[in-house]
Amino acid sequence: MESTIYQSAVAHFGERNQLEMMQEEALELALAVRRFSRHRKYEQIEEIASEVADVQIMIEQMKVIFKEDLFADLINEKMAEKTERLFKLINVKK
Repeated sequence: MESTIYQSAVAHFGERNQLEMMQEEALELALAVRRFSRHRKYEQIEEIASEVADVQIMIEQMKVIFKEDLFADLINEKMAEKTERLFKLINVKK
């Protein structure tokens, strides 16, 4: 059912608009994290949570735009590569 709302949003607003919205939401998340790193106030944690939710919603719409199966496979592949690199960086065994 959730995927239906994401498909409907892409159909309603258009791919280009949703790609631009993804950029905007990602930037808002980055700025919220930056504010938290400077001031470390509880309200900023709530702001970060709100921005993470926005980004996650937009990621679901990116899956619609980029054909979910292919996009999900690419994301999983990249996550595995980056996680492996992280294990090596922090010298932790899986």
